[in-house]
Amino acid sequence: MRIVISFSFNSFSNPIVKEFGSERSMRTYVRPGLSFHSKCRRAYNDVIYISKGYGHFDVAKEALSLDCPICQTSSEVAINCGYCDAKVTFTGRTTEGNKRVFSDIASDWKYHTFQEADETNWQYLKVEVERLE
Repeated sequence: MRIVISFSFNSFSNPIVKEFGSERSMRTYVRPGLSFHSKCRRAYNDVIYISKGYGHFDVAKEALSLDCPICQTSSEVAINCGYCDAKVTFTGRTTEGNKRVFSDIASDWKYHTFQEADETNWQYLKVEVERLE
């Protein structure tokens, strides 16, 4: 019997593009590359953005171990992310066994993300985030 440990994260089926608006945490804490969306467990009930930059990431591991950039305490588990000034490729397998790949290039100085509350259960999910040349 095979045991599959799953985690919930965005399904990537509804991409959206946002202007960098007046949200304090977005303006202050989003940097080029990948950022996770979470909520602070201590004092902030709004979405916080935790920038990770460029590289290779295991979403399950990263989403579970995030600290609030404002108060430095452990945040809630992230269920969404976004990116700017980067090329991204998400590769994963859902708990139903479906392989999914999503690629995008964010070269327009806007924040590319996904519709909230559009979750999927994943067996694994990796993301490669590269600088634009």
